[in-house]
This record gives sequence, structure tokens and C-alpha cells, in this order.
Amino acid sequence: MILYTDGITEAQNEAGEFFGEQRLLHVAQENLSGPAQILEDAVLAAVNRFSSAGAHCDDETMVIIKRQ
Repeated sequence: MILYTDGITEAQNEAGEFFGEQRLLHVAQENLSGPAQILEDAVLAAVNRFSSAGAHCDDETMVIIKRQ
């Protein structure tokens, strides 16, 4: 389970596009097999790559819960 603030999905790139839920879902699906920390790192890295040109206007907060 990933709980997140809108700062994750509403991060924007140079064209003004949002990172969005689809990109978040894609990154999550690619990193489900590892520990929660790997998933968190992958999401934050993807958001940072996506919005590399601009400063983030909002907080980026996540809580990741994985069942062992």
C-alpha cells in the first residue's frame, strides 16, 4: 500500500505535465518485489527525473506498507 500526498502525482515537468497516478503505478509495479525502501527510492527518483527542470512546489510525502 502506498499512501502519498499530491506533491508526488502533481510534480510537473517542463511542459507542465503532471507525474500522475499512471506513472506512479508503473514505478510501483516495477519495484514491488524488493523492500519498501527500494520502492520509495524508485518513486522519488522517478519523480525527480520527471521534474528535473523545476523546483518542486509541494511536499513529497509517502508512507509505504508492505506485508512480509
